[in-house]
Amino acid sequence: MSENKDLTVTEDLKPILEVLKQEDAKAIVELKEELTDNWLKKQIFRTETEMRISVLNDGKHPTAASKYWQSVREMSAMFDALMGLSFDLRRNEIKRLKLERKMQKAIQSGDELKQREIQISLDENLYGKASMEQVAHDRVRELKTVSYTPLTLPTNREV
Repeated sequence: MSENKDLTVTEDLKPILEVLKQEDAKAIVELKEELTDNWLKKQIFRTETEMRISVLNDGKHPTAASKYWQSVREMSAMFDALMGLSFDLRRNEIKRLKLERKMQKAIQSGDELKQREIQISLDENLYGKASMEQVAHDRVRELKTVSYTPLTLPTNREV
């Protein structure tokens, strides 16, 4: 899908370090490993426990049938969001290709300010893609977690 699929904080510190004061940039460099660890393991959506307590709890859904249908609704909403994100990722890729073409033209014309401006847009595009990929990954985790397959499926009378 991408040549730089797993963007981590450490691979792209340059853009942020360039705009920070020296003392702040030093702090970011010192936090580099922790920031990378945070990027790689952050969870975006609910944990399984949070889902079961806040979404599929016995108070709101006391029967297997009500849990089943709530899981169906949850899964549908999550999948719809994942599909929407797939469109955003595809548009992001097209935007990156267009920016790369613009960069080539700016390089050919020798316009250094235009090159810097486009590079900012490329950096932003890459970070946006990495963030969307994280969201997509966590959406899939969430879909697997809310799957109603492990639940006791209701009989036709209960549904």
